[in-house]
Amino acid sequence: MGKSLNLCIPGLLAGSAVSPAFAQDKYDIVRSSCKADLQMSASACECIVAKAKTQLNEKETQFFIANISRDNNQMMALQQNLNANEAMNVMNFMTQTPTQCQAQ
Repeated sequence: MGKSLNLCIPGLLAGSAVSPAFAQDKYDIVRSSCKADLQMSASACECIVAKAKTQLNEKETQFFIANISRDNNQMMALQQNLNANEAMNVMNFMTQTPTQCQAQ
C-alpha cells in the first residue's frame, strides 16, 4: 500500500488572515513533513506542495498543515469550518497525493 500523509480528522486556522511569511512557512512545513514522515525525495515533496497549492482551498490547506503538524487543538477548531466536500477533499488529498507524487 502507498504512503499517505498523517490523517487525523479533527481541524484548520479558522479563516484568520494569513501573513506572507506564514504563507511560505506553511509549505515549508509540508516539505519537512514529507521528507521526515514519508521519507520522500525533494522532488516528490515539491510535487505534493504544488498539488496542495492547486487542489486545496485556504481552509483545506490550513487543516492539512494542522494535521501534519499534529496540532490536535487547531485541527479540532478548524474542522468545524470545513463542509463535507472540503473534508472529503482533504482526506482524499492526504491519502492519494503521496502515491501520485512518489515517482517524482
